Parts: sequence; structure tokens; C-alpha cells
Amino acid sequence: MAAGPGRKGRAEPRRARADGDQRRGEGQRQGRRRARAPERGGVQERGAEGRDEAAPEETEERIVIGEIIGVHGVRGWIKARSRARPEENIFRYNPWSLAVGGGTRRVRHRRGRRQGKGLIAQLDGVTERAAAEALVGAEIGIARAQLPPLPPGSHYWHELLRLEVVNLAGRTLGRVAGLEETGANDVLVVEGERRRLIPWVRDVYIRRVDVAGGRIVVDWAAEG
Repeated sequence: MAAGPGRKGRAEPRRARADGDQRRGEGQRQGRRRARAPERGGVQERGAEGRDEAAPEETEERIVIGEIIGVHGVRGWIKARSRARPEENIFRYNPWSLAVGGGTRRVRHRRGRRQGKGLIAQLDGVTERAAAEALVGAEIGIARAQLPPLPPGSHYWHELLRLEVVNLAGRTLGRVAGLEETGANDVLVVEGERRRLIPWVRDVYIRRVDVAGGRIVVDWAAEG
């Protein structure tokens, strides 16, 4: 949706909470997932805990997991916004594929950590502030192959985007436009003739998810 992600409609390595999860805990998200970086948080050094694979080539599916939003200091560190949960999980993936200048640039992060309310990282080959400033605004992506496999019946949130949403009566309510986080459960954002917010609670409101068939069946009245 991971779901993702600023999270609606984004493809980021996030996973949805399983039924009964009231708050996200490290390593306890199950069920549908946004393109959100998975379980554990914490600072990750190069290759530690994450999928250390090649960044996407043009023919590979690229999943956006964050953005470069500024610079930190004078030695080339960047500030990053993460679509992962916990946010520090963005450092589990190496290398990153940066969308900048109309193309993509493969780059490894050497260090990454939380700084105040945000995240900062040091990138290979970026040692001066001017070089870091040139990357501001770049999307941070990874190859789909870098995402860890999920248990059966689980989905990354980006896999759910644009799926058709149909109720038990066979009425099409619209398509998935995004997913939102709330305190109790995640919410499916459905855009059709109007906008609907459907709680992501499996076997209650969410009856069936068929990614291959492009459809989600929900127990939700057309007037709801």
C-alpha cells in the first residue's frame, strides 16, 4: 500500500493490519499491506536486515517508498520522507532507485537514522551539500523483488490500488484510490460516483480480495 504510501494511492512497502490488531507493533502487521517497509524499525547499516538487491531496471516494477525532501549539514546528507512503517524501515532496502532528472539513478545509502522528527541518510558518492541539493524532490524507489514475501492471504497495499470494489449484492462501488491509517484499523478509500471509506476488517467488511481478478468484495451497502 503498502500501502503505502500522503499515503493514499502510493505504492509503498506497507502491510495492512490483520483483523483484531488494534495498534501496529513491530513485526505484528499481517493481512493486506501497503507498499510499506515491513516489520522491524531501527537504524539499519548497509545490507543489515534488509533486502540488498539490485535497484530496478527500466523493465522492472518500481515501488516508491519515500522522497528526498531536503539536505542536512554540509557533507552531503539528505533528509528523507518515508512511506514505510515504522518509518526507519526505509533503511532496510539497499540500493535505492532515485527518480531524478527524467530518469532513475541507482544509489546506496551508507548510513541512515532518525534526526528529530525526520530521517536523514548519507548516500554513496554524495559528499557535498550542493550534490545533495540536486537530489531534493527525487522519489526513492526499490524493485518489487526487494520486498520480502508475505504469508498466504496477505497483500502489499500497492497491490490493492485501482482494484474494483463490489458489494455482496454485486453493485460496483468504485475502485480503490488509496488507504488511510486510523487508530483502530486501516480504511479503504473507494472512489466511484462518490467517495466511500470502508474499514479494513477482514470477514466483517472485507469479504474477499482477488488481486489476480482485480476485485475486492465488501459487505457494504451502496447507500453507505
